[in-house]
Formats: sequence, structure tokens, C-alpha cells
Amino acid sequence: MFNQILEPAGQSLALTILAALVPLIVLLFLLAVVRMTAWLATIIASLVTVIVGVLVWKAPAALALKAYLYGSLQGLWTIDWIVLWGLVIFNTLVLTGDFDHFKNWMINHATR
Repeated sequence: MFNQILEPAGQSLALTILAALVPLIVLLFLLAVVRMTAWLATIIASLVTVIVGVLVWKAPAALALKAYLYGSLQGLWTIDWIVLWGLVIFNTLVLTGDFDHFKNWMINHATR
């Protein structure tokens, strides 16, 4: 069983916080400085997260990869579920002709 190390940098809380911020800094750097697409920057930053977890927090590589895979599939399922029902609602509104009413309502009320 894996017991998480709470302070991998010894007694230095500042170094522990910096180690935890590495994936976020990488993500923001890839998005803002490199101007990489969001999906690719997210994948790279998530892989950096796994690497930091294994090297700094001494997480077992197999468990870290399982957690990465499970989290990725969970996020993908959630996003796909939202997109699916968004498309169903959109197509239903278009087929019934109510989308034009909704569009006109949005134009009239959103621009005040």
C-alpha cells in the first residue's frame, strides 16, 4: 500500500509547494508562452504531473499510471456526455424550429 509523503522536500514547506506547482507552471508556460493548443498542453502537463508524483512524492509508477488513466477516462466521459446532450438539445431545437426563437430572444435580451 502506498503512503503519501506529505513533505517530500524535508522540512521545507516552500520547496514542497514549488514541487506541487511545477505541473501548473508547465501548463501555463505551454499555453501562454509557447502558445500551444490547449489539448496538447494539457496532455503534456498531465504527464509532467505523473513524473513529479513518481520522482518527488515517490508514488509507485504503476499506481500513478493507473490513476492517470482512470482520471483521463473519467474526464473524457464527462466531457463527451455534456457534448452529446448539448448536440441533442441543439438538434431538437433546430428540428422543431425553436432555435430561431431562442436565437432572436438571445439577440434581443443579451445586447441591452
